[in-house]
Order: sequence, then structure tokens, then C-alpha cells
Amino acid sequence: MAEQRCECGDTRCPAHPGIHCTQTAVEVVYRIDFKDSTGTHMCFACTEDAMESGLYTISEDFYEGSACPAPGEHLTIL
Repeated sequence: MAEQRCECGDTRCPAHPGIHCTQTAVEVVYRIDFKDSTGTHMCFACTEDAMESGLYTISEDFYEGSACPAPGEHLTIL
């Protein structure tokens, strides 16, 4: 089975400025500003940057037991 590649497409990510990342993925991260049920595979460096942004979690169950935004609504982050 082929190894999963990083799916970070943020051209401003400091791990790969200006290009799409091609490193091997080591983690799946999930957006917290909407219910992300699929996640994004990321390498270590991109995961670190994503986590520092405050918009991602590694918890697949982030929304379990919490009030999820209704379809079409967005979570307000303070």
C-alpha cells in the first residue's frame, strides 16, 4: 500500500513556502470551525503549524457531546 502524502495546500505554510507539501503524512488533523468528519492528512511540520493556528485539532471526537453548529452556521471562536 502506498504511503499517505501530506495534504497541506497552504502556500503560506512555513514548512513548504510557496508550494504544495510532498512529505509523508504522520497525522490526521480536523478543523474546529466546522464539523470536519474526514480530516486532513499532514506531515509533522504542517501538523505543528496547523495546531499553532488554533483552527485544528487531532481529536476526531472534537464535536462529541458539544453543541455543533447547525448546517450552514459557523462556530465563533473567541
